Amino acid sequence: MVAVLRSADWCDATPDRAAEREMVVLYRRRRLLVGGLALLAVAAVLIVAQLIRAGIGGGPLATTDAAATAMSRASVTEYVVQPGDTVWGIAAGLAPGRDERPLVDQLVRQIGSSSIYPGEVIRLNLPA
Repeated sequence: MVAVLRSADWCDATPDRAAEREMVVLYRRRRLLVGGLALLAVAAVLIVAQLIRAGIGGGPLATTDAAATAMSRASVTEYVVQPGDTVWGIAAGLAPGRDERPLVDQLVRQIGSSSIYPGEVIRLNLPA
């Protein structure tokens, strides 16, 4: 006796196209997720390596003798911001006759932005 498969029996044995397509989409999503996580891990490792290479975390014990000598010769200057003052104007007043760009950079780094407000006290370590 020969078994005859009817088309209805054959269709039940294979998944339908919608389910197959959904499996392919799910597989692709998983691949994208794994690839994205791998890229994120590589980026994190590169960032940490760059931070270590740059010497992040140096404290007072990490200063050189030249830096310690320069810091000991520096004087602390306090300036109270007046209405109408600008960072460039303050730098020009604190360093007359010199290039004020390094002092402007120092002010912006210390303040955290280029915005200043009247009454704000700015403390700077200036070379003697």
